Amino acid sequence: MEEPIQSTQDSDSMDIDLPMYRDRPGSLGRSEVVAGVITWQMEDAQEPVDLPALTDILRRSVVRHLQKEQPSNPFANVGPDRFAAFVDSNPGLKQKLEAILQNQSNAEALLRPIVAFFLHPSTPEVAGAYPPPDEPLVDIFKSMTGCKDTESAAGALHLFFAILFSHIESKVDTLGKDQLAVKLRTYLAKDGCREQFYREVRGDFEEQLKGHTAHGETRTRAQSALSRLVEKLPPPDARSNKAVSLLLSMDEAHTLSDLKIGPGSGSLYDVMVKVAADYWGAKYKFFILFLSTSSQLRRLAPPPRLAKGARQIPVTPVAPFTEMPFDCHPRLRNPIQPDLELIDIQQFEFITRFGRPLWWTCLAGDRNQETRVRQLAASKLTGLSTAYHSERTFNPTAKLAILDTLLNLEYHPSKIETNRLMDDMVASHMRTAFFVPIDCMSMYTGYPSEPVLAEAALDIVENFGQSLGAPYNNGQDSMVALFASLDQRGKQSIVRGQRGEIVGKIILLRAYMASIKEEELKGSGKPGPLYMYPWRNGCSLLTFLRNLTAEAFYDDVKESRPDNVLGGDHLEDAFKNAWVRFTHFARGTDDSAMTTSMAWVAFVRGMAMVGWYSQDSVDLHIPVLLDKDRPISESNMTGILVQIKLRGPRSLRSKVSIDAGNLGYFPPPGSPRESSVPEPDIQAYRNRPYIALLMELGKTTQGQRHSSLLGKGESLRPQKKHKSKPSNSSVIASTAPTGMQDLITTHPRYSLFFYGRSHKIYRCVPDDEATLSVYDYLLKQDDLLDTITYPKTRDQSFVYRLKPSWTAGMACFDWVKDAFLNDSNLATGAHEAEEVVIGRG
Repeated sequence: MEEPIQSTQDSDSMDIDLPMYRDRPGSLGRSEVVAGVITWQMEDAQEPVDLPALTDILRRSVVRHLQKEQPSNPFANVGPDRFAAFVDSNPGLKQKLEAILQNQSNAEALLRPIVAFFLHPSTPEVAGAYPPPDEPLVDIFKSMTGCKDTESAAGALHLFFAILFSHIESKVDTLGKDQLAVKLRTYLAKDGCREQFYREVRGDFEEQLKGHTAHGETRTRAQSALSRLVEKLPPPDARSNKAVSLLLSMDEAHTLSDLKIGPGSGSLYDVMVKVAADYWGAKYKFFILFLSTSSQLRRLAPPPRLAKGARQIPVTPVAPFTEMPFDCHPRLRNPIQPDLELIDIQQFEFITRFGRPLWWTCLAGDRNQETRVRQLAASKLTGLSTAYHSERTFNPTAKLAILDTLLNLEYHPSKIETNRLMDDMVASHMRTAFFVPIDCMSMYTGYPSEPVLAEAALDIVENFGQSLGAPYNNGQDSMVALFASLDQRGKQSIVRGQRGEIVGKIILLRAYMASIKEEELKGSGKPGPLYMYPWRNGCSLLTFLRNLTAEAFYDDVKESRPDNVLGGDHLEDAFKNAWVRFTHFARGTDDSAMTTSMAWVAFVRGMAMVGWYSQDSVDLHIPVLLDKDRPISESNMTGILVQIKLRGPRSLRSKVSIDAGNLGYFPPPGSPRESSVPEPDIQAYRNRPYIALLMELGKTTQGQRHSSLLGKGESLRPQKKHKSKPSNSSVIASTAPTGMQDLITTHPRYSLFFYGRSHKIYRCVPDDEATLSVYDYLLKQDDLLDTITYPKTRDQSFVYRLKPSWTAGMACFDWVKDAFLNDSNLATGAHEAEEVVIGRG
């Protein structure tokens, strides 16, 4: 007789070493981990789950998880009876399992039957698509293209629905009303049952179509069949006054728009919309959901004024729903809190948690093959089956998608060609459709922060650079080359008023890429497969500054001192253990984007921030971890605050200097943001240094001599004019202030003024005339702001969860725990106390 498994009275003390449990916060009990391990398996169960079945699921889960890490684990040979006895002897665990079953039962009571149509064609282009198409339904809809006009096609569709409703009614009679949705799903999931069900519908349709009567008669028949069916379905949820008893889902519905009905009669999709209107109303409790992955929204939801008939337009037009799951990894259910270690966020698995679920599900399903997931992301972004080609194989839209993913570009929304370009990028190049306004005339789209997609875009840029056949410093910059090869549609769509910002972002990102490559090659001696580097790892701040600054000026930069306090450390000493980490840029829309609270969040996600339109003194915010050996938190963060100017003559440094105090970048003394800092650390917390970088990208003169470093011993006050004209290219590193009036803040500021945009100023810019000519084009001035109206009846928070831009509040920051960023009122200064936080006190 087998000995019982030993357990203790503590329900959370199961002697099982689950890898999932080790990664969970210590406050979670193991019984909660058990729930997490098995809940997903319940969804795949073919029959309703009872306690014995659930216990066996738990047993198999434990065995499988332990086998990965502990081949000799004690549960390997435990049978169902012995494990059931173990559960019975552990009351807390048994109670947890019973709670799971009760929750499942409650959820199932609210489920409604769903009848799904998978309509994508079975062609070589979509071979292997999942789920496979329902061929009998595809045959039915293709046969309707033989109808002579819209009326006869509508009659055929009504006949189809009448037959479908009758077959579903027969199946309901067989399965019974109790837990119908689960039973229907289980039945259709069995091998051959789904195909057989639709084959019978097709057989009856083909037989009855030969003598089908007029449109009006088949409509009445279909409505009667639907009414009978609805009466037999479970009653709708009483909590809703717009309840649905039956949901019909049409996947890849855009294929119906390819089926044309007679000359000038439109498509089968148009007729389907017209027919669906005949089942509208509380009487039927029926809803049709049209789904499409092609993103050809103008085919599925044309503007109401362009509709082919009044029957297609409801009283209140419904804009397509484009909101999708985002930042929904199971680990994010418990928001990320400060105090992560740098090594934690450098793991590829960590960055897959952000963005759409495609990344982490593919990683989990592909045995943690990072290379495969990065290749998939690159393939999706370029629209090519193999993404690492030379530049000539990319179409212009793919090139723009790569650049937009990294740089967060701005476009002219009022141009028709721009709207078409955005449509193409949504359809084929991973651009996200955030929402469609109620007039359906346009889409609000963009590339939100998805670290995996940014990592893939950097892979493409790096591979493209290798295909140019020359080292970066001897040939055209690969990112600039992508810009140069855009077609006119892409170039003219970009808002020119943001192009100086684009050049600055390119230079900064190229310096970052060079730093990652330098540190990786220093460690391993060779690049990864397909020139894949761990862009997410980040690099030393000093390495980044060395790759940003031309060699002639780097010593002056690293030896500079703060210009707003007396004395102070050299820059290389103040930031000797600092770390930068940004693979892409994201846009902020309020004051929170330029704070150290945002700095730690952006650092965790691997992004730099772009300032909002009305922000005066700072255009870009690069988060910096002050001490890479300490946990990541607001108290360990600072930043590089970047201002970009395009003036020909130099700006007065007193006019363009960045003051973190005025900006509200650091929490002022007594701020709620510093409440968690231990008293012994307060002084260091209030004296964190930062870097203020001015990039004046005025025109350069080819062939100019290396200019000398200016500003030895200067303050930021206006200087007397010199007779000699300053060179167009120079770097000015700040030194100590001249008097006590400069003591504005206790945060030491290291001010760097970069004048020019050539290789003589930036080490990462190649000595290449083609690169500078692209910069010249990008720096031409223009500006346009866009306004888009979101449907009033919808919650805008679901759009902000897609991160089109970053604004304080739970919509953007529900995945992270930070009192300042989670509360939009605190971050934007709506509370009186927080006016001090943003520097007004």
